[in-house]
Amino acid sequence: MSDDTKNETGAVMRPDTSLMNRCALAWLRMELGIVPPARLAEARKYLESAGDQFDGRKLIDFCLEGRAGDGDAALEKAMRRLHAAVAVEPMARRPRRKTSLLVRLSATLLGRTLVFLITLVFVVVLLVLAQSLFPQLDIYAIRDTVVTQVQGILGK
Repeated sequence: MSDDTKNETGAVMRPDTSLMNRCALAWLRMELGIVPPARLAEARKYLESAGDQFDGRKLIDFCLEGRAGDGDAALEKAMRRLHAAVAVEPMARRPRRKTSLLVRLSATLLGRTLVFLITLVFVVVLLVLAQSLFPQLDIYAIRDTVVTQVQGILGK
């Protein structure tokens, strides 16, 4: 009896035993932070003693030991990281050219002047419309009342 299984496309999949798959799983466990600290300490001691000539399989074994206890929390963590890496596009920032103070100042003043002029035109049109719809309305009397109230509040 063979342990081979078929995936969605119908291709035969072999059991997960290759060094590449084991290395990828070890890296995933390191990235998720689920390798026990004691095993990490042992792996660091091994790497310090081995120097540049270390056994990669032994390092992978350090990271994979105890993976039977990972459970659903590790799978959930891995799926969330995978989703974040694939589904969410990193925001590509284009380098912006530095603008001079004079350009920024003139743009700000131009913008504020335009907003002021548009507001002024709107208020004048509103007042003219109010005067034509209600000829008995004295807008100057309203202005005098508002000015008197403001002066009373300010104590003048």
